[in-house]
Amino acid sequence: MTQATFELRESFGQVRAYPSNDAAVNLCALNGTKTLVPGIIGLIEKLGFQCVTGSGQPIQPADLY
Repeated sequence: MTQATFELRESFGQVRAYPSNDAAVNLCALNGTKTLVPGIIGLIEKLGFQCVTGSGQPIQPADLY
């Protein structure tokens, strides 16, 4: 499974996932957003990508609230 790497940062009290590699940037662009949206993590996984942090930890939708 190809990894899409994101950097988790807190912004105005909410955790946001900013893309860190080309795969992550392209997946966000396809969705029309600059950050990872919790609702598309399942779709991204169906496409064969795994959303992970820079340290390799999987990102779950609950991590982004």
